[in-house]
Amino acid sequence: MNKTAKKPIIRRSDEEKIALIEKWESSGLPITVFCNQHDFSDSLFHSWLNKYRRIKKKAKPGSTFIPLQVQKTNAGNEITSVAFADITLSKGHKITLYQMVPPEYLRALLF
Repeated sequence: MNKTAKKPIIRRSDEEKIALIEKWESSGLPITVFCNQHDFSDSLFHSWLNKYRRIKKKAKPGSTFIPLQVQKTNAGNEITSVAFADITLSKGHKITLYQMVPPEYLRALLF
């Protein structure tokens, strides 16, 4: 009787799974070929891919803050007629700030 050795179970973190999904997306390979090359089943990969797509779909576009570099142009919180910052939102709406504001103010303004 020919017994095949079982493959060891490899536990991967969410970050590793996402990295593999992104690697597959950029490879242009069919899922079966990619999975064979990386030594796991395509059904396992499909379960990762479905979970990844559900999470990605739930995330609202534009709901994350983008890092912003601010240069101080006036002392403290003086009100000035020169714009301190212009923020253009994804649908073209524009917000102009004439003084420095706390991050909580921006969060309340945008959400």
